[in-house]
Amino acid sequence: MILITSSNSWISMWMGLEINLMATIPLLYSKKNIYASESTTKYFIVQAFASSIFLFSVISLPMFPSWNLYMKFILVMAVLMKLGMPPFHFWLPDLVSGLSWTENMIILILQKIAPMIILINSLEYSHFMSLIIVMGAMISSIQGINQTDLRKIMAYSSINHMSWMTLSMMKSVNLWTIYFCIYALISFTVMKLLDLQKTYWLSNLSKNSKYNMIILSLNIMSMGGLPPMLGFLPKWMAIQFMFKEMMITTMILILLSIIVLYFYMRLTITSFTLINKMNMKFQPNMVNMNYLFMGTLMINILTLAPWLISFSI
Repeated sequence: MILITSSNSWISMWMGLEINLMATIPLLYSKKNIYASESTTKYFIVQAFASSIFLFSVISLPMFPSWNLYMKFILVMAVLMKLGMPPFHFWLPDLVSGLSWTENMIILILQKIAPMIILINSLEYSHFMSLIIVMGAMISSIQGINQTDLRKIMAYSSINHMSWMTLSMMKSVNLWTIYFCIYALISFTVMKLLDLQKTYWLSNLSKNSKYNMIILSLNIMSMGGLPPMLGFLPKWMAIQFMFKEMMITTMILILLSIIVLYFYMRLTITSFTLINKMNMKFQPNMVNMNYLFMGTLMINILTLAPWLISFSI
């Protein structure tokens, strides 16, 4: 990632992507879990194919100067494939469903950094990127409604947030940085809570106590962008700075965000109805302090809001 950030050439960026991929594969592979092995193989094939397309476009740029526009288009498509954004998103939900929450943190947070940095360097406002942004928000909001696998829900949530981040980077790198940091913090908190509870399916939430569900629900609502929680802040900033320049695209994202917030609220409401009666009573001695720490992290971090708003964009 450092190589990609500090690089001045496309070839160096490609090398950084390959080093990053080779370092990630051993972290995902597991002999004990056949699903993890299958997901790792899928991830390697998709990333290797996208890297091949990326390298082809990079080599073709100086060789065919008159085709620069088309080669740059292919380059952007390769980066979108690496990110798992529409129309190349089909591999991402199936991939994460075979991995643990720790491995999902790597795929849905860390592995987004390098391709998005490349996307920033090759991004120019066009109707094509507006279409990609709207498509990402629309597909993630619609396909996330009927999911019962929490890992797939997180994958579609990631696709939705990437649409907002792509919109943000069109305005400013600082705006994208703020959005990504908040996205990473909220996503890590939710996935860590689910990992501590060993929860992978919607029906598994019934095993949790009401106290733990309240903490998890607060973080999920923050991820959905419910005001005045922290997750609403980056979306509000993106709307504030991009509404005049890309009014139609921004309005569509706002409307689709309501659908995303709906399936998050459905998730939390359904979870409370599934809680066993024996778990309804608050029992302080049974509460894991890790839940308390991770749950209150999102609430306490709201004190950073004034500093973030005053950040120079």
